Amino acid sequence: MIPTRVHRMGKETAPKQPPSPTKAHYARYFGWQLYEALQVRATELRELDRQGLVARKLTEPIQQFWNDVLAVHQTTTKIRGYIPTLLMGDLGKLHETLVVFDAYLDANLHYHSDTDLLLGLSLAELLEDTLHFIRQMQMTSTAIAADGSKKRLPNRPTQWKKKQLVLQEILEHQKNYGIDTYPRHNILARRMAKNGYTLSERTYRDWKKQHRLGEFEKLIQDR
Repeated sequence: MIPTRVHRMGKETAPKQPPSPTKAHYARYFGWQLYEALQVRATELRELDRQGLVARKLTEPIQQFWNDVLAVHQTTTKIRGYIPTLLMGDLGKLHETLVVFDAYLDANLHYHSDTDLLLGLSLAELLEDTLHFIRQMQMTSTAIAADGSKKRLPNRPTQWKKKQLVLQEILEHQKNYGIDTYPRHNILARRMAKNGYTLSERTYRDWKKQHRLGEFEKLIQDR
């Protein structure tokens, strides 16, 4: 996009730049992303339950897990200037709850019919949505210096601004095209060049792989 300029009192002035997103901004975004996914899962599960296709032994565990996820999500809506340490502890507990719930489903959900398969797919998506949220929140809290912090890892060059710009592009792309998609390298490289950064295809390939694994704290060494 060609940048516009504003003329005021006969003097040309550059438009004000929007403030850089903070960790709190990303945390609220991931909370919103989770909530949107939960609405889809809720519609599916309510319909299956309405048809009497959810076994009674599964109803209470599903509801309890759902409540646990929503409780953590509600915390993200209250985030303002920073991500509370308490929230990170809650995320760790939620991951433990997810593992236990997943094991319970493996032991008690048997695929004897198409309806069992539909229920299993919906619950698998619920688990994946929740796990994606946990990983993104943990990554944001521990790795992104979006708040201007001076965090450093020993013996490795830091590129916080470059990482932040790449993450912003990924977030914007996934918001429009889905959480499992990424912008093409040639497009992203041109946008990075406008900000004075280079982004090799190999580096971007490595960064995408690490992003998918929730290991963004490793996105430091360029190649």
